[in-house]
Amino acid sequence: DSFNEFSKFNDENIISLRENLQSGDTNIILKDASKLLGMLSKYLGIVKIPRIADCRVNKFDIIALSSTRVLVVLALDSKAVRTISLEANIELDLKNFNQISQYINERISGKPIAYVRDNFKNIISDFNIHNVPLVRLFTESLENIFDDEQDERLHLAGAQNLLDLPEFENREKIRSVIELIENQDVVIHLLDKYEMPGGIRVLIGSEMNDTILDDYALVLGTYNLGASLGSIGLIGPKRMNYPKMISIVKTVSSVLSE
Repeated sequence: DSFNEFSKFNDENIISLRENLQSGDTNIILKDASKLLGMLSKYLGIVKIPRIADCRVNKFDIIALSSTRVLVVLALDSKAVRTISLEANIELDLKNFNQISQYINERISGKPIAYVRDNFKNIISDFNIHNVPLVRLFTESLENIFDDEQDERLHLAGAQNLLDLPEFENREKIRSVIELIENQDVVIHLLDKYEMPGGIRVLIGSEMNDTILDDYALVLGTYNLGASLGSIGLIGPKRMNYPKMISIVKTVSSVLSE
């Protein structure tokens, strides 16, 4: 807790990190970041994906697929794009799509997904009566359009690094590593509980309040993805080189935010 000197990354290392995180796809960048953490630390690299609900809407688009079917496109400040297909039970007036799209954009751009979902009816309450069928379709489909459920919340990389450590040579210890990898909810709960915006936290063994993690240490940082916050870190043995591991997490989180 009182370390104040850390290993320094030279400019070449940082340039290499930036080059390794150049993909335009956010999910690929986050997955690559977990691999880099695992590779640099020789332990288990972790990247928690921010909740969709915390992301802000950059742009809202409507594309007509047919007279009864539309595609809603949400561009988020995390560089993610969500597309949702909606089916109406009556024919829609396609002439007003641009007007509707512009109207909604003006009112939800820059707002968090969770806010838009919870206040959408009020946001569009004064819209022109001629467009009621399409407006009703949006209102009835709020959970689909602004759903914050995610298939993935966590990227892990470097499990083999833990299995190669002398601490985990016996069968019981190997089982604890496998349990850690398979029970990702434990890791997500841990990151949600202890993440500290803009700082680094180190938790050792029983400090994590979970018997699965008694043999490990966690170095935890955060990164910014648009207006939302994600966690980044690594899990390794309690005998790890803490100044070096803290430096790795700080540097990767900084490059990832950039």
